[in-house]
Amino acid sequence: MAATIPVETNNTDDIYLTELLSTLADACSRGCQVIRAVHNKRVQQKQSSETALSVQYKIANDPRSALTEADVNSQLVIMECIRHVYGQGLNIIGEEDADDDGDNDGNGDNDGNGNGNGNGKEVDDTASTITTIFDKYGVDQITKRAITKNLFENKEEKVPLKNVTIYIDPMDGTREFVEERLQNVQCLIGITDNGKPVGGVIGLPFVSFEDGKEKDTSSSSSSSSSSTNVICALSWNECNIIDMVRFENGIGTRDDKDKHTWLSLEKEEKEQAAGADDSSPCLKVFTGDSKGVHKKHALQYLEKWTADNDDAMDLCIAGGCGNKITRLTAYSSIGGNNNSAIAVIPPGTCSWDTAAPSSVLFASMIKFGVKGRVTDMFGGELVYDSSGKNVTNDLGALISCGEKAMEYHEKLCEAMRSDPVILDSLLRKYWNNSCDDAGLDKDESETRLKLKNAQMKPQTVGGTRNTLGYVHTCQELVRAIACHLQVDDDDIGSHLIGYAMQEDSHSTKESSELHLYWKRVEDSSSLRRELPDVLKCTKGVAGTMLTFQ
Repeated sequence: MAATIPVETNNTDDIYLTELLSTLADACSRGCQVIRAVHNKRVQQKQSSETALSVQYKIANDPRSALTEADVNSQLVIMECIRHVYGQGLNIIGEEDADDDGDNDGNGDNDGNGNGNGNGKEVDDTASTITTIFDKYGVDQITKRAITKNLFENKEEKVPLKNVTIYIDPMDGTREFVEERLQNVQCLIGITDNGKPVGGVIGLPFVSFEDGKEKDTSSSSSSSSSSTNVICALSWNECNIIDMVRFENGIGTRDDKDKHTWLSLEKEEKEQAAGADDSSPCLKVFTGDSKGVHKKHALQYLEKWTADNDDAMDLCIAGGCGNKITRLTAYSSIGGNNNSAIAVIPPGTCSWDTAAPSSVLFASMIKFGVKGRVTDMFGGELVYDSSGKNVTNDLGALISCGEKAMEYHEKLCEAMRSDPVILDSLLRKYWNNSCDDAGLDKDESETRLKLKNAQMKPQTVGGTRNTLGYVHTCQELVRAIACHLQVDDDDIGSHLIGYAMQEDSHSTKESSELHLYWKRVEDSSSLRRELPDVLKCTKGVAGTMLTFQ
Protein backbone atom coordinates (compact mmCIF):
# COMPACT_ATOMS: atom_id res chain seq x y z
CA MET A 1 0.00 0.00 0.00
CA ALA A 2 1.72 3.16 -1.16
CA ALA A 3 0.87 6.44 0.46
CA THR A 4 0.61 9.94 -0.87
CA ILE A 5 4.19 11.17 -0.63
CA PRO A 6 4.56 14.79 0.49
CA VAL A 7 8.33 14.83 -0.04
CA GLU A 8 10.15 14.17 -3.31
CA THR A 9 13.83 13.48 -2.72
CA ASN A 10 16.17 13.33 -5.67
CA ASN A 11 18.22 10.14 -5.48
CA THR A 12 21.32 12.11 -6.49
CA ASP A 13 21.22 13.88 -3.10
CA ASP A 14 23.53 13.09 -0.19
CA ILE A 15 21.98 12.10 3.13
CA TYR A 16 23.21 12.02 6.72
CA LEU A 17 23.39 8.45 8.00
CA THR A 18 22.77 9.56 11.59
CA GLU A 19 19.55 11.29 10.51
CA LEU A 20 18.54 8.18 8.57
CA LEU A 21 19.23 5.99 11.62
CA SER A 22 17.06 8.22 13.80
CA THR A 23 14.26 8.16 11.21
CA LEU A 24 14.37 4.36 11.07
CA ALA A 25 14.31 4.10 14.87
CA ASP A 26 11.14 6.20 15.00
CA ALA A 27 9.55 4.26 12.13
CA CYS A 28 10.48 1.00 13.84
CA SER A 29 8.87 2.06 17.11
CA ARG A 30 5.60 2.79 15.29
CA GLY A 31 5.79 -0.56 13.51
CA CYS A 32 6.17 -2.22 16.91
CA GLN A 33 3.01 -0.45 18.05
CA VAL A 34 1.11 -2.21 15.27
CA ILE A 35 2.51 -5.59 16.32
CA ARG A 36 1.46 -5.08 19.94
CA ALA A 37 -1.97 -3.83 18.90
CA VAL A 38 -2.61 -6.97 16.84
CA HIS A 39 -1.50 -9.15 19.75
CA ASN A 40 -3.77 -7.28 22.17
CA LYS A 41 -6.68 -7.77 19.78
CA ARG A 42 -5.89 -11.49 19.72
CA VAL A 43 -5.95 -11.62 23.52
CA GLN A 44 -9.31 -9.84 23.63
CA GLN A 45 -10.76 -12.15 20.99
CA LYS A 46 -9.69 -15.21 22.94
CA GLN A 47 -11.33 -13.86 26.08
CA SER A 48 -14.59 -13.31 24.18
CA SER A 49 -14.34 -16.70 22.39
CA GLU A 50 -14.12 -15.00 19.01
CA THR A 51 -11.91 -16.15 16.15
CA ALA A 52 -8.40 -15.36 17.26
CA LEU A 53 -5.71 -14.50 14.73
CA SER A 54 -6.04 -14.59 10.96
CA VAL A 55 -3.01 -16.34 9.53
CA GLN A 56 -2.08 -16.92 5.91
CA TYR A 57 0.72 -19.19 4.76
CA LYS A 58 3.06 -18.35 1.91
CA ILE A 59 3.73 -22.10 1.80
CA ALA A 60 0.64 -24.16 2.61
CA ASN A 61 0.53 -25.39 6.22
CA ASP A 62 4.16 -24.38 6.86
CA PRO A 63 4.28 -22.37 10.13
CA ARG A 64 7.64 -20.93 9.11
CA SER A 65 5.93 -19.15 6.22
CA ALA A 66 3.13 -17.58 8.26
CA LEU A 67 1.87 -14.13 7.32
CA THR A 68 -0.32 -12.15 9.67
CA GLU A 69 -2.09 -8.84 9.91
CA ALA A 70 0.82 -7.61 12.03
CA ASP A 71 3.44 -8.25 9.30
CA VAL A 72 1.56 -6.45 6.55
CA ASN A 73 0.37 -3.41 8.45
CA SER A 74 3.58 -2.92 10.39
CA GLN A 75 5.40 -2.61 7.08
CA LEU A 76 2.81 -0.16 5.75
CA VAL A 77 3.34 2.12 8.75
CA ILE A 78 7.14 1.84 8.55
CA MET A 79 7.14 2.56 4.82
CA GLU A 80 4.95 5.62 5.26
CA CYS A 81 7.26 7.05 7.91
CA ILE A 82 10.39 6.58 5.81
CA ARG A 83 8.80 7.84 2.60
CA HIS A 84 7.51 10.92 4.43
CA VAL A 85 11.12 11.95 5.08
CA TYR A 86 12.94 10.64 1.99
CA GLY A 87 10.27 10.43 -0.70
CA GLN A 88 10.65 8.00 -3.57
CA GLY A 89 14.39 8.56 -3.97
CA LEU A 90 15.36 6.05 -1.29
CA ASN A 91 15.61 2.41 -2.37
CA ILE A 92 13.54 0.23 -0.01
CA ILE A 93 13.08 -3.55 -0.10
CA GLY A 94 10.57 -5.06 2.32
CA GLU A 95 9.69 -8.65 3.11
CA GLU A 96 5.99 -8.13 2.50
CA ASP A 97 6.51 -6.71 -1.00
CA ALA A 98 4.41 -9.23 -2.92
CA ASP A 99 3.30 -9.67 -6.48
CA ASP A 100 -0.35 -9.01 -7.20
CA ASP A 101 -0.98 -12.69 -7.88
CA GLY A 102 -0.08 -13.44 -4.28
CA ASP A 103 3.16 -15.20 -5.16
CA ASN A 104 5.61 -13.91 -2.59
CA ASP A 105 8.91 -15.36 -3.71
CA GLY A 106 11.02 -13.14 -1.51
CA ASN A 107 11.77 -10.55 -4.15
CA GLY A 108 11.11 -6.92 -3.41
CA ASP A 109 8.83 -4.94 -5.72
CA ASN A 110 11.69 -2.78 -6.85
CA ASP A 111 13.17 -1.80 -10.18
CA GLY A 112 16.65 -1.21 -8.77
CA ASN A 113 16.45 2.54 -9.28
CA GLY A 114 15.13 3.52 -5.91
CA ASN A 115 11.54 3.23 -7.05
CA GLY A 116 10.32 0.39 -4.88
CA ASN A 117 7.00 1.37 -3.34
CA GLY A 118 6.99 -1.25 -0.63
CA ASN A 119 4.03 -3.20 -1.95
CA GLY A 120 3.21 -4.88 -5.23
CA LYS A 121 -0.48 -5.40 -4.47
CA GLU A 122 -3.01 -3.15 -6.17
CA VAL A 123 -4.74 -1.32 -3.36
CA ASP A 124 -6.35 2.03 -2.78
CA ASP A 125 -3.47 4.49 -3.11
CA THR A 126 -4.86 7.30 -1.02
CA ALA A 127 -3.77 9.25 2.01
CA SER A 128 -7.06 8.39 3.74
CA THR A 129 -6.22 4.67 3.57
CA ILE A 130 -2.92 5.22 5.36
CA THR A 131 -4.62 7.47 7.90
CA THR A 132 -7.04 4.64 8.64
CA ILE A 133 -4.17 2.20 9.18
CA PHE A 134 -2.48 4.53 11.68
CA ASP A 135 -5.72 5.18 13.55
CA LYS A 136 -6.74 1.51 13.56
CA TYR A 137 -3.65 0.53 15.55
CA GLY A 138 -3.35 3.63 17.71
CA VAL A 139 -0.21 4.88 15.98
CA ASP A 140 0.45 8.63 16.04
CA GLN A 141 -0.16 10.28 12.69
CA ILE A 142 2.97 11.85 11.22
CA THR A 143 1.09 15.14 10.83
CA LYS A 144 0.43 15.15 14.59
CA ARG A 145 3.81 13.91 15.75
CA ALA A 146 6.72 14.54 13.42
CA ILE A 147 9.34 11.89 12.69
CA THR A 148 12.27 12.15 15.09
CA LYS A 149 15.41 12.83 13.05
CA ASN A 150 17.85 14.06 15.69
CA LEU A 151 18.34 11.22 18.17
CA PHE A 152 22.04 11.08 17.33
CA GLU A 153 24.69 13.72 16.88
CA ASN A 154 25.24 14.71 13.28
CA LYS A 155 28.79 13.61 12.61
CA GLU A 156 28.60 14.77 8.99
CA GLU A 157 28.59 11.18 7.78
CA LYS A 158 26.97 11.79 4.41
CA VAL A 159 26.57 9.27 1.61
CA PRO A 160 24.93 9.46 -1.81
CA LEU A 161 21.28 8.49 -1.48
CA LYS A 162 21.56 6.35 -4.62
CA ASN A 163 24.08 4.09 -2.83
CA VAL A 164 21.76 3.33 0.08
CA THR A 165 19.26 0.49 0.31
CA ILE A 166 16.89 -0.13 3.22
CA TYR A 167 15.80 -3.68 4.05
CA ILE A 168 12.65 -4.10 6.14
CA ASP A 169 11.46 -7.17 8.00
CA PRO A 170 8.38 -5.71 9.71
CA MET A 171 8.10 -8.70 12.04
CA ASP A 172 10.99 -11.14 12.28
CA GLY A 173 9.72 -14.22 14.06
CA THR A 174 6.22 -14.43 12.58
CA ARG A 175 6.00 -18.08 13.52
CA GLU A 176 6.97 -17.18 17.09
CA PHE A 177 4.30 -14.46 17.08
CA VAL A 178 1.65 -16.96 15.91
CA GLU A 179 2.74 -19.44 18.59
CA GLU A 180 2.91 -16.63 21.19
CA ARG A 181 6.61 -17.00 21.93
CA LEU A 182 6.70 -13.23 21.92
CA GLN A 183 10.14 -12.62 23.40
CA ASN A 184 11.63 -13.78 20.10
CA VAL A 185 9.68 -11.30 17.97
CA GLN A 186 11.58 -8.33 16.51
CA CYS A 187 11.15 -5.59 13.93
CA LEU A 188 14.23 -5.25 11.70
CA ILE A 189 15.28 -2.37 9.44
CA GLY A 190 18.78 -2.56 7.93
CA ILE A 191 20.89 -0.05 6.02
CA THR A 192 23.38 -1.01 3.30
CA ASP A 193 25.80 1.30 1.51
CA ASN A 194 26.99 -0.07 -1.83
CA GLY A 195 25.85 -3.53 -0.80
CA LYS A 196 27.51 -3.55 2.63
CA PRO A 197 25.57 -3.49 5.93
CA VAL A 198 26.48 -0.28 7.75
CA GLY A 199 23.60 0.26 10.14
CA GLY A 200 20.17 -0.68 11.28
CA VAL A 201 17.58 -0.79 14.04
CA ILE A 202 16.01 -3.69 15.91
CA GLY A 203 12.67 -3.09 17.58
CA LEU A 204 11.74 -5.22 20.61
CA PRO A 205 7.93 -4.95 20.82
CA PHE A 206 7.60 -7.40 23.73
CA VAL A 207 10.83 -6.82 25.68
CA SER A 208 11.22 -4.25 28.42
CA PHE A 209 14.20 -3.58 30.68
CA GLU A 210 14.13 -2.68 34.34
CA ASP A 211 17.26 -2.29 36.48
CA GLY A 212 19.34 -3.61 33.61
CA LYS A 213 17.43 -6.88 33.39
CA GLU A 214 15.14 -8.17 30.69
CA LYS A 215 11.45 -8.18 31.54
CA ASP A 216 8.80 -10.28 29.84
CA THR A 217 6.00 -8.10 28.44
CA SER A 218 4.03 -10.83 26.72
CA SER A 219 0.99 -10.65 29.02
CA SER A 220 -2.00 -8.68 27.81
CA SER A 221 -1.60 -6.00 30.48
CA SER A 222 2.08 -5.29 29.92
CA SER A 223 2.01 -5.71 26.13
CA SER A 224 -0.42 -2.82 25.90
CA SER A 225 2.37 -0.54 27.14
CA SER A 226 3.14 2.47 24.99
CA SER A 227 6.91 1.97 25.34
CA THR A 228 9.18 0.32 22.79
CA ASN A 229 12.88 -0.44 23.00
CA VAL A 230 14.88 -0.08 19.78
CA ILE A 231 18.52 -1.15 19.43
CA CYS A 232 20.33 1.21 17.02
CA ALA A 233 23.66 0.63 15.28
CA LEU A 234 25.80 2.49 12.75
CA SER A 235 29.37 1.86 11.59
CA TRP A 236 30.65 4.05 8.79
CA ASN A 237 34.14 5.56 8.57
CA GLU A 238 34.84 7.25 11.93
CA CYS A 239 31.23 7.08 13.09
CA ASN A 240 30.31 4.15 15.34
CA ILE A 241 27.01 4.02 17.23
CA ILE A 242 25.64 1.15 19.28
CA ASP A 243 22.84 2.28 21.58
CA MET A 244 19.29 1.61 22.67
CA VAL A 245 16.46 4.13 22.41
CA ARG A 246 13.32 3.83 24.51
CA PHE A 247 10.21 5.33 22.92
CA GLU A 248 7.62 6.31 25.54
CA ASN A 249 4.45 7.94 24.25
CA GLY A 250 6.28 8.81 21.06
CA ILE A 251 9.29 10.42 22.77
CA GLY A 252 12.63 8.72 22.13
CA THR A 253 15.21 8.67 24.93
CA ARG A 254 18.67 7.19 24.50
CA ASP A 255 20.29 4.94 27.07
CA ASP A 256 22.48 6.58 29.68
CA LYS A 257 26.03 6.94 28.42
CA ASP A 258 27.68 3.52 27.95
CA LYS A 259 24.91 1.77 29.88
CA HIS A 260 24.00 -0.57 26.99
CA THR A 261 20.90 -1.98 28.64
CA TRP A 262 20.23 -4.25 25.64
CA LEU A 263 23.18 -6.44 26.67
CA SER A 264 21.01 -7.85 29.46
CA LEU A 265 19.26 -9.95 26.79
CA GLU A 266 21.92 -12.53 27.70
CA LYS A 267 23.32 -11.24 31.01
CA GLU A 268 21.40 -13.52 33.37
CA GLU A 269 22.19 -16.67 31.40
CA LYS A 270 25.86 -15.71 31.32
CA GLU A 271 25.93 -15.22 35.09
CA GLN A 272 24.35 -18.64 35.68
CA ALA A 273 26.73 -20.35 33.28
CA ALA A 274 29.76 -18.61 34.81
CA GLY A 275 28.69 -19.61 38.30
CA ALA A 276 28.40 -23.23 37.28
CA ASP A 277 31.86 -23.80 35.84
CA ASP A 278 34.45 -21.41 34.46
CA SER A 279 37.21 -24.04 34.21
CA SER A 280 36.78 -24.75 30.50
CA PRO A 281 35.95 -22.48 27.56
CA CYS A 282 32.34 -22.58 26.45
CA LEU A 283 31.04 -22.17 22.92
CA LYS A 284 27.41 -21.06 22.86
CA VAL A 285 25.64 -22.20 19.69
CA PHE A 286 22.44 -20.48 18.60
CA THR A 287 20.26 -22.24 16.05
CA GLY A 288 16.62 -23.06 15.34
CA ASP A 289 14.58 -26.24 15.23
CA SER A 290 15.15 -26.92 11.54
CA LYS A 291 15.43 -30.59 10.55
CA GLY A 292 17.57 -29.73 7.54
CA VAL A 293 20.80 -31.52 6.74
CA HIS A 294 22.77 -28.24 6.89
CA LYS A 295 22.08 -27.68 10.57
CA LYS A 296 22.48 -31.38 11.37
CA HIS A 297 25.94 -31.64 9.82
CA ALA A 298 27.13 -28.32 11.26
CA LEU A 299 26.14 -29.33 14.80
CA GLN A 300 27.77 -32.74 14.39
CA TYR A 301 31.06 -31.08 13.46
CA LEU A 302 30.86 -28.61 16.35
CA GLU A 303 29.95 -31.31 18.88
CA LYS A 304 32.91 -33.45 17.82
CA TRP A 305 35.44 -30.59 17.78
CA THR A 306 34.40 -29.12 21.14
CA ALA A 307 34.58 -32.57 22.72
CA ASP A 308 38.05 -33.17 21.23
CA ASN A 309 39.23 -29.79 22.58
CA ASP A 310 37.58 -30.19 26.00
CA ASP A 311 35.46 -27.13 25.28
CA ALA A 312 31.93 -27.00 26.66
CA MET A 313 29.19 -26.50 24.09
CA ASP A 314 25.92 -24.87 25.09
CA LEU A 315 23.20 -25.39 22.47
CA CYS A 316 20.51 -22.72 22.45
CA ILE A 317 17.42 -23.24 20.29
CA ALA A 318 16.10 -19.76 19.51
CA GLY A 319 13.46 -18.51 17.10
CA GLY A 320 13.90 -15.66 14.65
CA CYS A 321 17.08 -14.88 12.71
CA GLY A 322 17.39 -11.40 14.22
CA ASN A 323 16.86 -12.79 17.70
CA LYS A 324 19.66 -15.33 17.26
CA ILE A 325 22.18 -12.76 16.03
CA THR A 326 21.20 -10.13 18.61
CA ARG A 327 21.48 -12.55 21.51
CA LEU A 328 24.77 -13.89 20.16
CA THR A 329 26.13 -10.35 20.00
CA ALA A 330 24.91 -9.49 23.49
CA TYR A 331 26.35 -12.67 24.99
CA SER A 332 29.78 -12.20 23.44
CA SER A 333 29.95 -8.45 24.09
CA ILE A 334 29.35 -8.87 27.83
CA GLY A 335 32.65 -10.61 28.46
CA GLY A 336 34.64 -9.47 25.44
CA ASN A 337 36.54 -12.20 23.62
CA ASN A 338 36.24 -14.47 26.67
CA ASN A 339 32.66 -15.20 25.64
CA SER A 340 32.23 -16.99 22.34
CA ALA A 341 29.08 -17.73 20.41
CA ILE A 342 28.23 -18.89 16.92
CA ALA A 343 24.89 -18.96 15.11
CA VAL A 344 24.15 -21.70 12.58
CA ILE A 345 21.45 -20.43 10.23
CA PRO A 346 20.45 -22.82 7.41
CA PRO A 347 19.28 -21.56 4.00
CA GLY A 348 15.91 -19.83 4.10
CA THR A 349 16.68 -16.41 5.51
CA CYS A 350 16.82 -13.27 3.36
CA SER A 351 18.65 -9.95 3.26
CA TRP A 352 16.05 -8.26 5.47
CA ASP A 353 16.69 -10.92 8.18
CA THR A 354 20.44 -10.32 8.39
CA ALA A 355 21.16 -6.67 7.42
CA ALA A 356 20.12 -5.01 10.70
CA PRO A 357 21.42 -7.59 13.23
CA SER A 358 24.71 -7.92 11.33
CA SER A 359 25.13 -4.16 11.67
CA VAL A 360 24.56 -4.44 15.42
CA LEU A 361 27.32 -7.05 15.54
CA PHE A 362 29.73 -4.92 13.50
CA ALA A 363 29.15 -1.86 15.72
CA SER A 364 29.60 -3.99 18.85
CA MET A 365 32.89 -5.36 17.54
CA ILE A 366 34.26 -1.81 17.44
CA LYS A 367 32.66 -0.65 20.70
CA PHE A 368 33.57 -3.65 22.85
CA GLY A 369 36.73 -4.79 21.07
CA VAL A 370 35.39 -8.23 20.20
CA LYS A 371 36.13 -10.26 17.09
CA GLY A 372 33.29 -11.37 14.87
CA ARG A 373 32.40 -12.57 11.42
CA VAL A 374 29.34 -12.95 9.19
CA THR A 375 29.52 -15.31 6.21
CA ASP A 376 27.58 -17.95 4.35
CA MET A 377 28.24 -21.60 5.18
CA PHE A 378 31.18 -21.70 2.79
CA GLY A 379 32.89 -18.59 4.13
CA GLY A 380 31.74 -16.05 1.55
CA GLU A 381 30.24 -12.68 2.45
CA LEU A 382 26.46 -12.43 2.42
CA VAL A 383 25.14 -10.71 -0.70
CA TYR A 384 22.91 -7.62 -0.63
CA ASP A 385 21.48 -7.05 -4.10
CA SER A 386 19.94 -3.57 -4.24
CA SER A 387 17.81 -4.51 -7.26
CA GLY A 388 15.71 -6.74 -5.01
CA LYS A 389 15.90 -9.60 -7.53
CA ASN A 390 18.12 -11.78 -5.35
CA VAL A 391 17.45 -11.48 -1.64
CA THR A 392 17.79 -15.07 -0.39
CA ASN A 393 20.76 -16.21 1.67
CA ASP A 394 20.72 -19.42 -0.33
CA LEU A 395 24.03 -20.69 1.06
CA GLY A 396 22.87 -20.24 4.64
CA ALA A 397 24.69 -18.10 7.19
CA LEU A 398 27.25 -18.47 9.96
CA ILE A 399 27.70 -15.67 12.48
CA SER A 400 30.38 -15.76 15.15
CA CYS A 401 31.62 -13.48 17.91
CA GLY A 402 34.54 -14.08 20.25
CA GLU A 403 37.99 -15.60 19.64
CA LYS A 404 36.97 -19.20 20.23
CA ALA A 405 33.95 -18.84 17.98
CA MET A 406 36.11 -17.37 15.22
CA GLU A 407 38.32 -20.46 15.28
CA TYR A 408 35.34 -22.77 14.99
CA HIS A 409 33.80 -20.54 12.32
CA GLU A 410 36.77 -20.94 9.96
CA LYS A 411 37.00 -24.66 10.64
CA LEU A 412 33.28 -25.14 10.03
CA CYS A 413 33.38 -23.30 6.68
CA GLU A 414 36.25 -25.53 5.59
CA ALA A 415 34.33 -28.63 6.65
CA MET A 416 31.23 -27.54 4.74
CA ARG A 417 33.32 -27.00 1.59
CA SER A 418 34.52 -30.60 2.00
CA ASP A 419 31.15 -32.15 2.80
CA PRO A 420 29.75 -33.75 -0.38
CA VAL A 421 26.20 -33.76 0.97
CA ILE A 422 26.30 -30.04 1.77
CA LEU A 423 28.05 -29.20 -1.50
CA ASP A 424 25.44 -31.03 -3.55
CA SER A 425 22.56 -29.62 -1.53
CA LEU A 426 23.60 -25.96 -1.74
CA LEU A 427 25.36 -25.79 -5.10
CA ARG A 428 23.31 -28.09 -7.31
CA LYS A 429 21.37 -25.25 -8.90
CA TYR A 430 24.60 -23.47 -9.81
CA TRP A 431 26.73 -26.45 -10.75
CA ASN A 432 24.87 -28.04 -13.62
CA ASN A 433 21.81 -27.78 -15.81
CA SER A 434 19.11 -30.43 -15.51
CA CYS A 435 19.43 -33.16 -18.09
CA ASP A 436 17.83 -36.57 -18.46
CA ASP A 437 20.49 -39.22 -17.92
CA ALA A 438 18.54 -41.76 -19.95
CA GLY A 439 19.99 -42.69 -23.32
CA LEU A 440 23.45 -41.17 -22.75
CA ASP A 441 26.18 -42.28 -25.10
CA LYS A 442 29.41 -43.65 -23.63
CA ASP A 443 31.39 -40.40 -23.89
CA GLU A 444 28.74 -38.30 -22.19
CA SER A 445 28.16 -40.93 -19.53
CA GLU A 446 31.87 -40.90 -18.69
CA THR A 447 31.90 -37.08 -18.68
CA ARG A 448 29.02 -36.97 -16.22
CA LEU A 449 30.72 -39.51 -13.98
CA LYS A 450 33.89 -37.39 -13.94
CA LEU A 451 31.81 -34.30 -13.15
CA LYS A 452 30.07 -36.03 -10.26
CA ASN A 453 33.37 -37.26 -8.80
CA ALA A 454 34.90 -33.79 -9.14
CA GLN A 455 31.97 -32.13 -7.39
CA MET A 456 32.11 -34.59 -4.49
CA LYS A 457 35.58 -33.36 -3.52
CA PRO A 458 36.42 -30.24 -1.46
CA GLN A 459 35.65 -27.08 -3.41
CA THR A 460 37.17 -23.60 -3.38
CA VAL A 461 33.71 -22.10 -3.58
CA GLY A 462 34.95 -18.55 -3.07
CA GLY A 463 36.70 -18.59 -6.42
CA THR A 464 33.51 -18.95 -8.42
CA ARG A 465 31.68 -15.82 -7.27
CA ASN A 466 30.35 -13.27 -9.74
CA THR A 467 30.58 -9.51 -9.30
CA LEU A 468 27.57 -9.49 -6.96
CA GLY A 469 29.00 -12.26 -4.81
CA TYR A 470 26.73 -15.09 -5.92
CA VAL A 471 28.16 -18.37 -7.19
CA HIS A 472 28.51 -18.49 -10.98
CA THR A 473 25.83 -20.41 -12.86
CA CYS A 474 26.58 -22.51 -15.93
CA GLN A 475 24.64 -19.98 -17.99
CA GLU A 476 26.88 -17.14 -16.78
CA LEU A 477 30.00 -19.11 -17.66
CA VAL A 478 28.71 -19.89 -21.14
CA ARG A 479 27.89 -16.22 -21.59
CA ALA A 480 31.40 -15.22 -20.49
CA ILE A 481 33.00 -17.74 -22.85
CA ALA A 482 30.82 -16.59 -25.74
CA CYS A 483 31.77 -12.98 -25.04
CA HIS A 484 35.44 -13.92 -25.05
CA LEU A 485 35.04 -15.74 -28.37
CA GLN A 486 32.94 -12.82 -29.67
CA VAL A 487 29.97 -14.99 -30.61
CA ASP A 488 26.36 -15.32 -29.48
CA ASP A 489 25.56 -17.78 -26.68
CA ASP A 490 23.51 -19.93 -29.06
CA ASP A 491 26.42 -20.25 -31.46
CA ILE A 492 28.52 -22.20 -28.99
CA GLY A 493 26.53 -25.33 -29.73
CA SER A 494 28.11 -27.65 -27.16
CA HIS A 495 26.23 -27.96 -23.89
CA LEU A 496 27.98 -27.11 -20.57
CA ILE A 497 26.66 -29.76 -18.21
CA GLY A 498 28.57 -28.54 -15.17
CA TYR A 499 31.79 -27.41 -13.56
CA ALA A 500 33.91 -27.92 -10.44
CA MET A 501 36.70 -26.00 -8.71
CA GLN A 502 38.54 -28.40 -6.47
CA GLU A 503 40.80 -27.47 -3.60
CA ASP A 504 44.32 -28.80 -3.94
CA SER A 505 47.75 -28.15 -2.54
CA HIS A 506 48.77 -26.09 -5.57
CA SER A 507 45.83 -23.66 -5.53
CA THR A 508 45.62 -20.49 -3.49
CA LYS A 509 42.68 -18.50 -2.19
CA GLU A 510 43.46 -15.85 -4.77
CA SER A 511 43.79 -18.14 -7.78
CA SER A 512 42.13 -21.44 -8.74
CA GLU A 513 41.33 -23.54 -11.77
CA LEU A 514 37.74 -23.96 -12.88
CA HIS A 515 37.20 -27.23 -14.73
CA LEU A 516 34.37 -27.32 -17.28
CA TYR A 517 32.52 -30.43 -18.42
CA TRP A 518 30.90 -30.28 -21.86
CA LYS A 519 28.51 -32.39 -23.84
CA ARG A 520 30.48 -32.03 -27.05
CA VAL A 521 28.70 -31.70 -30.35
CA GLU A 522 30.53 -33.38 -33.20
CA ASP A 523 31.37 -30.65 -35.64
CA SER A 524 34.36 -29.58 -37.62
CA SER A 525 33.99 -25.89 -36.79
CA SER A 526 36.95 -24.23 -35.12
CA LEU A 527 34.61 -22.59 -32.58
CA ARG A 528 33.81 -25.85 -30.86
CA ARG A 529 37.48 -26.80 -30.75
CA GLU A 530 38.19 -23.52 -28.91
CA LEU A 531 35.84 -24.21 -26.01
CA PRO A 532 38.00 -24.37 -22.84
CA ASP A 533 38.11 -27.26 -20.41
CA VAL A 534 39.93 -25.18 -17.79
CA LEU A 535 39.56 -21.55 -16.80
CA LYS A 536 41.96 -19.73 -14.53
CA CYS A 537 40.04 -17.79 -11.85
CA THR A 538 41.58 -14.88 -9.99
CA LYS A 539 39.67 -13.27 -7.15
CA GLY A 540 39.67 -9.50 -7.41
CA VAL A 541 38.00 -6.53 -5.73
CA ALA A 542 35.12 -6.53 -8.22
CA GLY A 543 34.61 -10.29 -8.14
CA THR A 544 36.12 -13.27 -9.91
CA MET A 545 38.24 -12.66 -13.01
CA LEU A 546 38.13 -15.48 -15.56
CA THR A 547 41.28 -15.97 -17.62
CA PHE A 548 40.96 -17.91 -20.87
CA GLN A 549 43.97 -20.07 -21.70
